[in-house]
Amino acid sequence: MSGAGVTGFFFAHQDDETLQGAAAVANQVQTGRSVHLVCLTDGSAAVVRTRELAEILGYTPTRQEFAEARWAEFDEAGSRLGVPRPRRHTTGIPDKEVTVAAAREVMEAFLGEHPGADLVAHSFLDAHPDHRNIGKALDDLRAEEGVSARFCFSRRYDGVVPTPRRWLERAEALDPAVVAERYVTLDLDRRWWSVGALSSGGYFDSWLADPYAIVHLGSDAFGSAEERAAAFDWVEKQGGYR
Repeated sequence: MSGAGVTGFFFAHQDDETLQGAAAVANQVQTGRSVHLVCLTDGSAAVVRTRELAEILGYTPTRQEFAEARWAEFDEAGSRLGVPRPRRHTTGIPDKEVTVAAAREVMEAFLGEHPGADLVAHSFLDAHPDHRNIGKALDDLRAEEGVSARFCFSRRYDGVVPTPRRWLERAEALDPAVVAERYVTLDLDRRWWSVGALSSGGYFDSWLADPYAIVHLGSDAFGSAEERAAAFDWVEKQGGYR
C-alpha cells in the first residue's frame, strides 16, 4: 500500500461495500488509514422496489424514496465500519448507467483531492455491468497511471471465473450482525426497509455466516495467459465493458 495514508473504496450499490468489501474496509480502518467509501449509483433500479417492497409497504415507493432508503442503509453500514460521515460519498449516477469513463472520472477526481491514495473497487470480473465497469476503470488507471489498485471479487463467481493473484481477508474487529443490521432488519416504524436483504438473493445469509472479502490484484497478475484469456472471454459473454 502507498504512503499517502488514504484508501478510497469504490462500489456501485448500497450493500456492495458490505457484501464485497467490509472485511477489507474494516482492516484498512483498523490500521489507521483515512478510509473513504464512494457509492457511485443511486441504487434506484433494483426490481424489489416495485415487487417485494411494494407488497410489504402496500404501495410502490418512488425511485427517490427508494434511493433515499438505500442511502440510509449504506450510511449506517459505513458508520458501523468506522468510516466517518464526511468520508462517505455518493455520486448519484443512475443505477445501471455506470460506464468505464464515468467511473474513471470519479476516481480521477478523488485522486485529485487525495494524490497517491490507494484505490479499491469491484473486480473487473463481475457479471453486473456497473460492477465490472468500475473495476475496469480502476484497472486502466493502474495500468496507465500506476495507481495503487486492489479489487474486491464477488463470492458468487468464486470458482466460476479465474482471477489474478488473490487472497481472503477477514477482520477480527468486524461484527457482521452489527454492520449489516439495517440491511437485514425490516422495521417499518423506523423506516428500515431492508432493501439490501430483499435485493441480494440470499447473499447476506452467506456473508453473515462468514464475512470474508476476496481481494485480487490487477489484470497483469494472472497466473497464466490461458487464465487471463478465459477470464476475459467470460466477461465478453456477460456483455463486456461499456
